[in-house]
Amino acid sequence: ARTEKRCFYFILGKMRMGGCGNVEKTVRAKLPQRKRHYYILKVRDTSLGVEKLICKVAGSFYAVCGEDIYCIAFLHSFKVSFTSSVTSSNPENNVII
Repeated sequence: ARTEKRCFYFILGKMRMGGCGNVEKTVRAKLPQRKRHYYILKVRDTSLGVEKLICKVAGSFYAVCGEDIYCIAFLHSFKVSFTSSVTSSNPENNVII
C-alpha cells in the first residue's frame, strides 16, 4: 500500500478589524465563505491489479493575525493505493495486500 497526503491553502480575502461592533456579521458580509464539501472515490482496475481510495475535503475558514482577518480556502486530499501480489499462477489465489 502507498499513501499520499496533500494540503493546499489559498487566501480568498482580507479585511481590517475595526471598532467594537459585531465582527462576525461584518466578516460574513464582506469576506467569502464556502461550505465544506467531502468527496470519496474508489477506483478498481482489475487488469492492472490496482485499487485506489481517494478522500478530499474542501472548504474555507477565517484566521485572525493582529488587526487583520483572512478568509482562507483549503483542499485536503488523502490517497491510498493498493497493488495486488500474485502468490501462485492460479488467479483464484491472488491476494490483494
